[in-house]
Amino acid sequence: MEVKSQKSLKCNQEIRASRVRLVSAEGHQLGIFSFRDAIEMARKQNLDLVEIASTAEPPVCKICDYGRMIYQEKKRRAELQKKQQRVSVKEIQLTQKTQENDYKVKLRRAIEFLQEGDKVQLVVQIKGRCQFSDDPLKDPGRLMADRFILDIAGQGKVEQGAKKEGRRVRVVIAPLKDQKKVSSLDEPQENKSV
Repeated sequence: MEVKSQKSLKCNQEIRASRVRLVSAEGHQLGIFSFRDAIEMARKQNLDLVEIASTAEPPVCKICDYGRMIYQEKKRRAELQKKQQRVSVKEIQLTQKTQENDYKVKLRRAIEFLQEGDKVQLVVQIKGRCQFSDDPLKDPGRLMADRFILDIAGQGKVEQGAKKEGRRVRVVIAPLKDQKKVSSLDEPQENKSV
């Protein structure tokens, strides 16, 4: 059963309903009881009466150890938070004049980021007097971004295409769901047979 946050739970004498629907510590429905009978049943078992659904008619109360219930809820939330996948965005910066070896190093690094499950944001900075062109085939920033996208195609998918932002071209690449740990820069391995 879903438990509310600690502040919104009412326990024992804080409950103001005259009749309550009672649930045992094991989770079995016991029926509708007066508040006095329900609190008496909880005290006989050395447990607390905790209101878990105040909006129901009559309110639903559970016989349980209040402290233990709060502890288990905190533990469950911490476990859920740990399971949440956090995706970070790593940025790779290039210019229109990036040399071939530097380009390969940045490409290899981007592939590593994608294999780790991170998104890659490619930023191609246009420097100097180089002019933007409306023709994508003549625009140096877009040409560099398109080349990068083609080289990384087996490792990730383009989430946000090449987009001009001032003197920059920006592309966001997300990792593939079924990621194969193969680098497009590595040379194919030869099969050695004896």
